[in-house]
Amino acid sequence: MCTQALIPMARPRNEIPFAAKVKRFAELGFSAIQFHDDDAVPNMNDLTDEQIKAEARKTKALLDEYGLKAEFVAPRLWMDPHTVDGAYMSNSARDRAYAMALVPFHRHRA
Repeated sequence: MCTQALIPMARPRNEIPFAAKVKRFAELGFSAIQFHDDDAVPNMNDLTDEQIKAEARKTKALLDEYGLKAEFVAPRLWMDPHTVDGAYMSNSARDRAYAMALVPFHRHRA
C-alpha cells in the first residue's frame, strides 16, 4: 500500500522575512537564537569570505537592534551538495576537506 496517498499535500507557506522573525523573537522574550549558517548568511556558498563577513555583520547588527544574541551558528552540512552523502565520514576526500574547513570558520564567528 502506498502511504504517500494517505499523507495530505502540504500547503505552501508564505516566507516570513528574517528581520520580522528576529523582531518577533524579541517580542516573545527570547534572549538568544540558534542559527544554521545559511539562516544567518543566505547563499553563503556563492559569496567570498569578505562578502560572508559583511553579511554576518548585518545579522549581528539586527540581533543587536533587538537585544538578542546568537547562541550558536551551526553548519548545515546535510543540505550542501558537498556533504549530502556525509561530511566528515564521506568517501570523497574533497568533501571531507570542505566539511573540515567549515569547522574553524563557524567556531571563529560563533
